[in-house]
Amino acid sequence: MLDGAAQWAVVGGFVLALAGSLVTVIGFVVSLQVTQHDHGKRLQRVEDANRDAALKMERMEQGIAVLLERTRSLAAPSATGA
Repeated sequence: MLDGAAQWAVVGGFVLALAGSLVTVIGFVVSLQVTQHDHGKRLQRVEDANRDAALKMERMEQGIAVLLERTRSLAAPSATGA
């Protein structure tokens, strides 16, 4: 058997090892949460960009429809007048 000081040294070593493991696990969990938060922000930016692009496409489609209607209205009198 070990004497009292050696036993305390062994117990202290185990406690330090457990504390180190706990710190490692906590660091890993915090790292995962930060990574997840970053991915969430990136996903939000991508969704915002997609929404903006969809709105721009819709405005472009409306503009093209207006141009087509104007072109038809300009072409119609000359076609009927000919």
